Amino acid sequence: MSRIALTPEDMPIAAALEAVAVAAGEGLRLFNLSFHSPSLAPGHTPYVRDAQDLKRFHAWWTTMLDEFDRRGIRNASLDEIVAALG
Repeated sequence: MSRIALTPEDMPIAAALEAVAVAAGEGLRLFNLSFHSPSLAPGHTPYVRDAQDLKRFHAWWTTMLDEFDRRGIRNASLDEIVAALG
């Protein structure tokens, strides 16, 4: 058992994709993705130190969002999430 955070910050995409596959396969319907906003520019976090790290950061998101699209997982507003709970 291991904790897999759905973030490009120090989380390999392969591990995150596997976690999504397992969770979606078990019927999970809500996924929470995160990152620190300073990571959008090189040099502000240890996760994105230079242009190459930023390229990897963006590639992580592209791969993850493509996987969500392939699985039919879509974004939801807070109102939609609250309504689904009721």
